Amino acid sequence: RPISYKSFDNDIGRKSTLVHQSLHHFRNRCGLTIEGKFHKFSQQDSVLAYAFDSFFAKLTESSNSVFDSMRHRIKDSIGLDSALFEAIPNLLMFLQQGSTKDITPIFGGIMSNRFEHKLCRLINAISSDEHPLILFLDDLQWADQTTLDLLWMLMLDPSITHFGLLGCYRDNEVDDSHPLMDKLRVIQGRGVNLTTIHVGPIERESVNDLVSDALCLPPRLTRPLSSVVYQKAGGVILFVVRFLKSLKEDGLLYFSMTSRRWMWDLVEIKSKRVSDDVVRHTTLQMNVLPAPIKKGLMSAACLGPSF
Repeated sequence: RPISYKSFDNDIGRKSTLVHQSLHHFRNRCGLTIEGKFHKFSQQDSVLAYAFDSFFAKLTESSNSVFDSMRHRIKDSIGLDSALFEAIPNLLMFLQQGSTKDITPIFGGIMSNRFEHKLCRLINAISSDEHPLILFLDDLQWADQTTLDLLWMLMLDPSITHFGLLGCYRDNEVDDSHPLMDKLRVIQGRGVNLTTIHVGPIERESVNDLVSDALCLPPRLTRPLSSVVYQKAGGVILFVVRFLKSLKEDGLLYFSMTSRRWMWDLVEIKSKRVSDDVVRHTTLQMNVLPAPIKKGLMSAACLGPSF
């Protein structure tokens, strides 16, 4: 069971699009995905618990009978383990949905088992030949030791089938002594196939393809514009998209009703300045928002990544 492991340079703005496009294609082929994102101050186990809870919440809302077999597998695998239900409350709701009577969790000795082992059994029960599972964990450079131990167990457990792990981390924030790299070396040493993909800024021609598609013009016509965009944005996809948007907002990129096509002021665009830092660039964009929206964003930031 190989791992598809993606390593990304910091703040290039390409990671989320690439990963979610891949997962979208996987889901269209009847695959299941569980997604979690770590943050610098994430509490231990909270990311995984939230990811699994969100997954079972969606399954419960779908009311799809196709997952009845999954319910039976989960019940047979974990029983009425209250520790998992406490961490993943929507798991209990999902199991009750397919039951003619309420499920009463059992408290006692089962709760003394390690959380990682229970989660491994749960993953094995979720995945199947009909509905394989991918666990996607983002920003693993901030993962806690419990999560890293779980990854080790998942990759070395021969009983877990029809399962893949997709992980992302910022390679400029880890070194050879980082706990994540230590764990990956151990996993590789046990014969697990790790596929590592380094993704950097997009190439000049790719920027031209993007501009050509966005403006519905042949690549030969957009090449002068895309060359300037590439020079300004350096191939950083987030900068490319935001720079094009700013050109339209400033009237330097506009649709001509006379010519019935997009036009641009190349001289003015060449003189336009753009921040070379993603955080600064985003901050400048936020500063022009209306005051109520900025106030709402400030309040949302205090609540964390999910609210």
